[in-house]
Amino acid sequence: MPTATTDPSPALPTSTQDPQAPAPTDPEPQPPIEPGPRARALLTLHDAALSSTLSALPAPTFLACFPLLSTLAPDALRAVHAQMVDRLREAARADFGVILEERGVLGRLNELEVLIGEARGRRERGEGRGEGDVAPHLLPPADLLAAHLGPSLAAAQGRLNAKEQTLESVNAELYEVVKGQWDEIEGLVAGVEGIVKDLEGAGGEMSGVERG
Repeated sequence: MPTATTDPSPALPTSTQDPQAPAPTDPEPQPPIEPGPRARALLTLHDAALSSTLSALPAPTFLACFPLLSTLAPDALRAVHAQMVDRLREAARADFGVILEERGVLGRLNELEVLIGEARGRRERGEGRGEGDVAPHLLPPADLLAAHLGPSLAAAQGRLNAKEQTLESVNAELYEVVKGQWDEIEGLVAGVEGIVKDLEGAGGEMSGVERG
C-alpha cells in the first residue's frame, strides 16, 4: 500500500528585496536653530519664571515639613531638597524644549525678527508711503481721533437718523389725529353756540309775547 509523503519543513517565504540594494538610511538630523533676540528673551523669561516658582519652597520650609528628619539629618534633607529642585528644573526645561520644538516657536520668532527688520528697513528708506503721506505717529490728535471714532460715529449717526425719521412719521400721525379731534371739538362748540343763540332768540320772543 503506497504511503503519502509529506514535507516536514514548511516552505519559507522568499524575500523580494535585492541583497545588493543599500539599506535605507535615516534622515539626517536638522541642526539646532540659533535663537534670535526674541527667542532668547522667551527662554530667559521661562528660566526666570521657573526659578521664581521653585524658590517658593526654600530649604528651610522643606525641612519644616519633616521636623524629625530635619533634627536627625538636616544635611541629608537639604541634599534631598537640592536634588528635587534640580530635577524639577531639568524636567521643566526639557518639557518646555519639547513644546518649543513641536510648535516651531524658535523658528517662527526668528522669522518675526526678519519681518520686523525688513519693515524697519522699508520705513527708514521711506518705502510704502506716497509723497504727501504722513506717518501715523506724526498725525495731529484731531485726525487720529476722527480716524478712530469715525466708523462708530457714522454708525451712531445712521441710527439717530433712522430714529428721527420714525419720530417724524409718528408725530405726523399724531398731528393728524389731534387736528381731527380739534376740528371735531370746534364743530361741537359751533353747534353748541348755535343752540345757545336759538335758545336766546326763543327766549326773546317769549318775552315779547308776555309783554303783549
